[in-house]
Amino acid sequence: MSVARAARVAALRISAPAIGSKITPMQRAYRNSTRLLGAVTLALGAALLVSTLARGGGPLALGVLLGVGFMVIGAGRFYLARDR
Repeated sequence: MSVARAARVAALRISAPAIGSKITPMQRAYRNSTRLLGAVTLALGAALLVSTLARGGGPLALGVLLGVGFMVIGAGRFYLARDR
């Protein structure tokens, strides 16, 4: 295979979606950023929860409620952005 042909084949592999994949690179980037945001939100909720409990907060403390809420929202975003 010549160098020019190898370069064309490599360019096609980069620009075209994989065979069997109907998702464009922009859609893949959007889905991955949604996953990242979900993971960050989940981690922020866990940090809120741990911090509140470490400072003596009860089960109905604002930090506990917000932490659990953030964790549920983050896990939901992460779950809904999965590959199907």
